[in-house]
Amino acid sequence: MALIPTKNPSSLAAYYLGFLSLLPVIGLIFSVPALVFGVLALRALSRDPQIEGGGHAWVGIVLAVLSIMIWGGILVLVLLAAVAA
Repeated sequence: MALIPTKNPSSLAAYYLGFLSLLPVIGLIFSVPALVFGVLALRALSRDPQIEGGGHAWVGIVLAVLSIMIWGGILVLVLLAAVAA
């Protein structure tokens, strides 16, 4: 088991973008690519299990989904407050 999955760069991209998606204001921008790269990494992993990187891909996906829920929810609340005012 490799610590850094060098044969599956999509999983590393999902991992790092997932953490960047937690940043305030710009997090929503990074969450969608993190989700896409995570899914691509899992597909590559299902085709060739020896490339590894499943953990990194799952972390990226989970963080991306959390970010979309958090920042998307905040965005909706802000928009609703602006319309109501």
